[in-house]
This record gives sequence, C-alpha cells and structure tokens, in this order.
Amino acid sequence: MYYQVVSFSHKSCDQGMREKLAFANDEEKREMLNQLTTFEFVYEAFIVSTCNRVEIVLATRDNFSKSLFLRSLKRKSSFPYFCKTS
Repeated sequence: MYYQVVSFSHKSCDQGMREKLAFANDEEKREMLNQLTTFEFVYEAFIVSTCNRVEIVLATRDNFSKSLFLRSLKRKSSFPYFCKTS
C-alpha cells in the first residue's frame, strides 16, 4: 500500500486558489471522498480542510494513482493549473 498526500497551504498557494480548493461543508467533503473511493486503486481517503489549508491523503494500491486523483481536484477547483510545487 502507498500513501498519496496532496497539501495546499499558504506556503504553496495564494488565497484565491485555497478558497477554490476548500470544502465549504461536510457534504462537499463526503462527495469528494465518495468520488475518490470509487476508484478501484483507492483503499482509504481522508480530507483536512481548514481556513488556511487543504490536505487530502489517500491509501492506494500503487504509486501511480495520483494523476487521476489530481484530475478530480482540478475539476472541483475549475482552475487549469495548481499551486507551485517546491
């Protein structure tokens, strides 16, 4: 099993991007978790969404699953790109 962690914080994203990625309520989080766990390669998932960060952790069967997961986030945020990676 592999763990995939995607984190967006004030260190890597501007406020506008974090607002688009944030989950407004528990229902939005549940929808994303349900979407993520429908992928056969995702065993478990959890989301931390606060006023200054969003973190999503996945337990996956392989180390190549992140690209599909990032596409799901891209659809949610409606941005053509993500924050800087450093």
